[in-house]
Formats: sequence, structure tokens, C-alpha cells
Amino acid sequence: MKFKTWPAVAGVALALGISATAAFAYPGHHGSRTPGMKVVWTVLQPDQKAQVKRIYQSARPALKADFQNVRAAREALAQALISGGDVTTAEQNLETARKTLTEEKIGVAQQVAALLDSSQRAAATQLLTELENTHKQVHGYFQQARAQAAGARSSNAQSSPQVAE
Repeated sequence: MKFKTWPAVAGVALALGISATAAFAYPGHHGSRTPGMKVVWTVLQPDQKAQVKRIYQSARPALKADFQNVRAAREALAQALISGGDVTTAEQNLETARKTLTEEKIGVAQQVAALLDSSQRAAATQLLTELENTHKQVHGYFQQARAQAAGARSSNAQSSPQVAE
């Protein structure tokens, strides 16, 4: 990857991380469960954290309604599938509800991202990249352990004497 495009890609990744995390509450509460918002929260100053809390508090009613609409649309789809009803309409309603929720989340994430200055964006991008790399490394350790365990089992099975009955 060219050096000039890396900051743009990192910025997009950061924005996606933020948009994926916008939910009911600010970090530390039940709404933020993904690394993107936790990373952003880490680089915010106390006054910015207060602003984020206000952003989430003002968005909470709309987000709550959107989540309820998605839940109701999912239940309607399940009911249509079970009863043999009109699945197409229920599916379209669910897609519309999910789209509305996603748009609301992105709007909140954009408001939060607008609070960051360039040094905070750089720090958050670097931290997010390091966390992702660490996650991949941990995943590799698990894969390696599984492969070693599978190899040990197969060599034990081959070297074990067969008992004749």
C-alpha cells in the first residue's frame, strides 16, 4: 500500500469503527461493546467526553425507537414465516427499519468523530490498528495450538498398539 493512501484508509477504518459502535450510551455503559468507540473514548479530553454524553443523550430516544422498530420487524418476519403470511412485505419492513437504525447510528458517530482533532484521530487510528493486529496474532496462536493438538492426537493414534480381542 502506498504511504499516501494509508492515512485515508486508516481514517475510513476509524470512521467505520466509530459508526459501528454508536448505540444507546457512551462507553462504559451497555451501548458500546466494540473497540472503535472505546478507542475514541480513550483519546478524548474530559470536556469532549461530556459532549459525547450529551450527543448520546439527545440521540437516545431516536435510537431506542429505531431499535424497537427493528425488533418489531424481526418479530413480524418470524410470524410471517411461521404462519405462511406475506414474507416479502415483512422482509422489506425489516430492511427499512435496519436502514433507518444504521443511518441514525452513523449520524451519531459523525457527531462524535467531529469532536476529534488531527492528533486524536492519529492516536485513535494507531491504537485501533494495534488492537486489530493483536487480535489477529492471538487468533494465530489459537490456530497454532489447535494444529499442534491435532498433530499430537494423530501421532498418538498411529503409535498406539492395537489390542487384539
